[in-house]
Amino acid sequence: MTDAPKIVSDEYDHYLITDSHNVSVLIRLRDLLLTIALWILYFYFIRSSFPFFVDLWHWAIGGFNNYAQYPNLAIIPTIQAYLQVAALMTVIYLGWAIYNMLRFRGRQRRKPRAPVAAEDLANMYGFSAETVTSWQEAGTLLIHHDPEGHLTDVKITR
Repeated sequence: MTDAPKIVSDEYDHYLITDSHNVSVLIRLRDLLLTIALWILYFYFIRSSFPFFVDLWHWAIGGFNNYAQYPNLAIIPTIQAYLQVAALMTVIYLGWAIYNMLRFRGRQRRKPRAPVAAEDLANMYGFSAETVTSWQEAGTLLIHHDPEGHLTDVKITR
C-alpha cells in the first residue's frame, strides 16, 4: 500500500504555522477578540447592501419583472452599463491580442539596443576609457557623488 502524496513539501514547512498549540491563552483570546471586532466592523460597512440583496431576491423570485418597483435596485442600470463596458473592453483587448498573435506568429520584431561603449561612458562621466572598463569588469563598486549628483569618485571593492 502506498502513502498518500504529501501536499506541502518539507522545503516549505517553515512558512506554515504549525505550533498553534504553543500559543498562550492570552494571545488566543486577543486574536479571537480582534477577529470578532473586525467581523462586526465588516458587517457595519456592508449594512446598506442587505436591503439591496433582499430586494434582489424578491425581484428574482418574482420572475425578474419590473425592477423599478424595488427602490434598492435603482443601481441596476449602472451595473448593467458597467458590465457592458467591461465586456466591450474585454472583446477589444482580446481582439488586439489575437490580431498581434496572428500578425507576428511568435516572431520577435523588437531590435535590441546597441551596447554602450566604454568610450561613450568615459566621455559622459569625465574618466578614461580604461577606468570605465575596469569598473565594468569589477564585481562591486563604491560610487561617490557630489551634492548635485555628479559622479566624483569610484572605488573598486572586492
